[in-house]
Amino acid sequence: YLSAFSLTMVLVFMGIYPNFIAPLFNEFTPLKDGELKTAIEQLASAHKFPLKKLFVVDGSTRSSHSNAYFFGLGSNKRVVLYDTLAPDLLAIVKADTDTDTTADTKKGPPKSGKGACSIPEIVAILAHELGHWAMSHLLKGLVVTMLHLLCFFTFYGMMMSSTAMFKSFGFDEKPVIVGLMLFSNVVAPVEQ
Repeated sequence: YLSAFSLTMVLVFMGIYPNFIAPLFNEFTPLKDGELKTAIEQLASAHKFPLKKLFVVDGSTRSSHSNAYFFGLGSNKRVVLYDTLAPDLLAIVKADTDTDTTADTKKGPPKSGKGACSIPEIVAILAHELGHWAMSHLLKGLVVTMLHLLCFFTFYGMMMSSTAMFKSFGFDEKPVIVGLMLFSNVVAPVEQ
């Protein structure tokens, strides 16, 4: 039952996180029309990737780390580019709330310099991400994780009733949380 519950929660959060939780912490802006958007759409169509939307996320507000990823289930895939990949190409224009409201000031990520990616480099990064999709890495990872949890909970269920395990660690009673901690320590070498 715990494995089925875990699978359900993973699937629910796969839908909830990118649509409702992530936007609470970052601003997602549709990618402007232009050479980059056209190149990405051509890449997606060449590989039959079901691209629905392209977003730029304001990753520069928290880090200089560059990244790109896709999310979505079924034929509703969306691509997200960090604005740190190429600050000039992926500028997110925001109203500056710290200044006088009569000023028409705009700010975006820092101007590009060393480390800014060109359009072919950004397309190559997305080709890598599409490789994960084409090779079904997300599905395979999900299956492996669910099998792992199924085995973990099954063996834990067996060990939970084992008086010998608790006694070997010096416990006369069998509290559930202690059993989980002990079992986790017993299987830790196998999980490495």
